[in-house]
This record gives sequence, C-alpha cells and structure tokens, in this order.
Amino acid sequence: MTCVSQYVKNVRKHFALCPYIPGATITLNCTSDGKGSSPFKGPIKLRILSVVSTSGHSVILEAKPLGESCSNSTKFPSSVVVKLYDHRFSERLRSEEAITPPTRSSIREYLTYVSSGGARRFIKRLHHHDKMLRAGRDEITATATATAGGLSGGGDGMNSSPTYTGSYPEYIPTPLSRQSGGRNGRSSDGSPTSSSHLSSQHSEGIPEDWDDDVALSHWTPAQDETYLYHKASKRFQAEKNVYNRLRRLQGTAIPKILGMASVKIGFPKLSIFEKDEIENLEHYGAHKRLFDANGWLCMKGVDSHLLSVKALVMEKVEGFSMADMTAHAPRCLFTKLVDEAMEIIHVTGMAPCEILNENVSPNNFMISPLPEDRGYRVVMMNFSESQIRAAEETNERWYHRKWNQAEIALFGLEMETILKRIGYRYKMNSHDSRITYWAEYLF
Repeated sequence: MTCVSQYVKNVRKHFALCPYIPGATITLNCTSDGKGSSPFKGPIKLRILSVVSTSGHSVILEAKPLGESCSNSTKFPSSVVVKLYDHRFSERLRSEEAITPPTRSSIREYLTYVSSGGARRFIKRLHHHDKMLRAGRDEITATATATAGGLSGGGDGMNSSPTYTGSYPEYIPTPLSRQSGGRNGRSSDGSPTSSSHLSSQHSEGIPEDWDDDVALSHWTPAQDETYLYHKASKRFQAEKNVYNRLRRLQGTAIPKILGMASVKIGFPKLSIFEKDEIENLEHYGAHKRLFDANGWLCMKGVDSHLLSVKALVMEKVEGFSMADMTAHAPRCLFTKLVDEAMEIIHVTGMAPCEILNENVSPNNFMISPLPEDRGYRVVMMNFSESQIRAAEETNERWYHRKWNQAEIALFGLEMETILKRIGYRYKMNSHDSRITYWAEYLF
C-alpha cells in the first residue's frame, strides 16, 4: 500500500518534482554486495511500486527492477526495497533539526551553493565539528565509566546510575539549540526565533580556523540543505557499516543486502530557476557546470557527489511489524515471537557483532510468515541509529554504554504495553540473563 505522508504532499505544493511516486522510474548506480553474487551492479532501472515510508531518516520504496537494465536480469527478484537517504524528503531528519520542507527557492540556492564550492567547504567544517564532538563524548564516557566503577563496591546494581557532573569541553560549540527553535533560528512552525546564536558558554576556545557560518546556528537555506545532506550521508554510512558487520545474519535475522547505490538528483532547469536567473548563470558560465545539453541538471566536476543520494537495496520482507503483531499472529505465539526479537537484539550486541542500537522499537521488527505454514521469521529492519564498537574502546566503556542503553529491557517494556492493550498477560523477566548481562561486568 502506498504511504504518501502529508509531509510529502506539502512538499509537492511548493516543489512539484518529487521523484518518488508510484509508476515513476529511477536509475540506481549500484555497487555489489561484496560477495560478487548480486545482480545489482552498475546502472539499474527500477519502477516504483509504492512509497513505503517517508517518516524516518530515509525514504523507503518498494520497486520492481526492469529487465532491460541488465543482461542477467533473470537473477533479479520480482521486487526489492530501496532505502534512499534523501535529505529533501526524510521527515524525521528535517523535523529533528527544525528545518522546514524544501522549496523551489531553497533547492536552487543549494544548487548555486554547490556550484560555487561553498557546500564542499561547509561540509569540511562540519567534519571538523563532528571530530570535536566525538572528543567531548569520549571524555564524558570515560568519566561516567570511572564513576560506574566506583559504584561497584556499594551500589545497588541496575538502580545505581552513574552521573557525569563535569562540563563539556569549552571548544565544543552547541550544535543545535532546540530551545531556541532549531539550527536555522526557526521554530517548528517556521517562524523566526529571538535566539539563534552560539551559546556564550561555548563561544570561547573555538579553533581559529572555525568558520562562523558553522559555529553560528543562523544559517541560510543553502547551508541548511548542505547540513542535512551531511547528516543523511552519515546515516547511510552507519547503516552500511552495520549491515557489513552483520553479514552472517543477512537473510535470516536481518534483511539480505543486495547492493549499495547512489541516485542522481535530476531536474529540468526551468523547474528550478527562473528565466532571469538562468540568463545570469549563463552570463557567468555557471550553467556549463550545472546542466547538460538537454537542459537537465547534471553537475560536472569534483562536487557532483553533492547532487546524488545514497541508497541501500535489500530484499523485500513480506509480513507485518511486531507493533501490529496482535492483529495478525496467533495469540499462542506472542511470547515466542517477542523472545525471538529479544534474542536478535542480544546476539547483535555480543561479539563478534558488537552493535549498540539506539532504536529497538517494535516498529523496527518484521514478522514474516515462512512457507508451508512452518511458522514465522522475526527480522530486525532498521540500523540507522546504530553504532559499532570502536576498536580502541575498552571493555569497561563498552559494557557501560550497553548497560546504559538497556536495549532489551526497553523493547520488552514496550511489548508489555502493546500486549496489555488486548488483555494478553506478558511479563518481561527482569532477571533474564540477556538483560543483566552487561551489568554483571560493571558491578
């Protein structure tokens, strides 16, 4: 079923060329799955069958590979899921940063910013910013871990939560003041706010090469779009790394990845720029870098990657989400299915996987009926908010982060609430070794 949210409908009012509509075709430039067994290599055309979701950090499509794209088309499945990290239409990504939906105006500002080289320089500064934030988090985690170690002698186990009482390093600027209405100084409804600047607490000690347009939260629409592109690219890289780490679980506990891809953003120039703006671009020669001979957006040069979005191509998992389990699965299997999901969370957190997942919502699990009525397969779907344990991360710090995240306990409590609504008595065992595992190493 096609799920086109009100968000996308609003975008189309301002910017009619949203490419993700049923029946439209998109071209993926695919790389292999790493095993050499995937038919998804090189340029592949797909026809969009439905828009599954735009409400998360990505746009999720169901699509049908077109046979004429490749000589070995017989290997193609009948349909696949394409997860596009397109910052323009990712609802949650934009709402988290209080950045309004894209418009014709903001898109053409972004194109001009990319053409001028400003976007590339801006992203370089953002990478520097990320590096400083990681340094600050490492310092905080180390202090919190030391505090946790101090509790081991007289604490009361899981109820003793170590508290970091220090301060963030002064050189780290506030990345987003949510109280002041978002990175671009706008409230959630798009109206300006009175406070849109770097907090004075963190304004001192910023490196000399720090760019004011990054440190300050009052950005232009072009910088907003560049920042969101940067965030979406990081989400893709994180999820790609997790799927590679969990390769042995693909096709069973998690979806099978068929390929990595990129999709070029293409628009007729007359849909983006007004006539006088095109004449101005041509006057300065910029149109030669922006458009091909047919007048379609076709950025040439080193920054062309800023006009494409990353994508994961994966198997389509038939079934229903665990959040909807009560309407579709047999009542006698509720506890078993919940336990299988908890086991997947546990296995992905243990060596050699060592994944920390900040979003283990029941909506991120699919229950897929097996052939010949052989039961159900539980599949964990979303890893965009996951992290892989760093090679240099000590056992103490890793155990503390896993214990503090409490993935299995949070998932179990949420399932308790869902099942309670229909009168099904499910009580998570708080002494389950999978829940207490990380605490045992800390206390």
